[in-house]
Amino acid sequence: MKSCHVSISGFSLYTLSFCPAVASLAACGTVPPPIGAPGAMRQPSAIATNTARGKSWMLPEAKSHDLLYISDPGSSSIDVFTYPALNLVGTIGIEDPEGLCVDKTGDVFATSNEGSDILEYAHGGTSPIANLIDENESPRGCAISPRTGDLAVTNLDTYYSTVVVYRKARGSPQAYSIPSMGASFCGYDTDGNLFVDGGHNGQSLLAELPFRSETFKMIQLERAIGAFGGVQWDGRHLAVGTFVSVYQIDVSGSSGRVVGVTPLSGSKGIFQFWIQGMTLIGPDLYADDVGFWNYPLGGESTKTIPYLFSTPFGSTVSLARK
Repeated sequence: MKSCHVSISGFSLYTLSFCPAVASLAACGTVPPPIGAPGAMRQPSAIATNTARGKSWMLPEAKSHDLLYISDPGSSSIDVFTYPALNLVGTIGIEDPEGLCVDKTGDVFATSNEGSDILEYAHGGTSPIANLIDENESPRGCAISPRTGDLAVTNLDTYYSTVVVYRKARGSPQAYSIPSMGASFCGYDTDGNLFVDGGHNGQSLLAELPFRSETFKMIQLERAIGAFGGVQWDGRHLAVGTFVSVYQIDVSGSSGRVVGVTPLSGSKGIFQFWIQGMTLIGPDLYADDVGFWNYPLGGESTKTIPYLFSTPFGSTVSLARK
């Protein structure tokens, strides 16, 4: 597994394969360091011991439940919980998993930065049903278009980004470039427009690939909002994370207007959040836990899954077929 050492604002961090992302954002001066010392842990909402880190297993009943997936690159695994009960029902062994996304059938896609590919898993399954190769070799965030079923994947570089799109999540991808932008995550709205966030030279950036367009355009934000984390359409607005909060942004043409903010009190470093209905799920890389917040209200988390993770990074929810 790739690793590197990064020093940010006096803090010394050892990161795994996603260290190019942290390094590039650190160069922008926008990565927040861990905030203070961890406070007292709340009582776990799911008490379980994962004795098979990096190995795949799944309880038979998993397929009949809605499932929460949490990627943990430090343990080379994706942990699977029933949702919303949060009982641990399985682990998928995968090399360096980072971004997670799900299609309308419940299939889960996971980027493997070390493996330079994207693996697809059926709901409740432990063996990949498809393997998509990413020749750009640094897949990170992913998103599925609800309009077309296309799969978009970000590839991060400090100064130049490539986003690849697999039509219907199959075959060879089409590559799109975003010059002078280190991309982080991506998300589709219901119309099939693709949004990508990132940064360069101290500036947070947002770009859009309109539906059926061949070229990304930059979105001018009305105000700077700090380092960028995940991206997801929440049903009304584009939700963009900044590691300790999530902003709701309305995009019109080439302009982006902040219309709301969800503070994630107590968080230290949430990269790829997931919004499920009125709940925001946040794997916290620095706190080594997963928090749950009311969305879009935010504030204090309503519950956490502590202790189980090494480097919780990505999240998604797959709904069981009825």
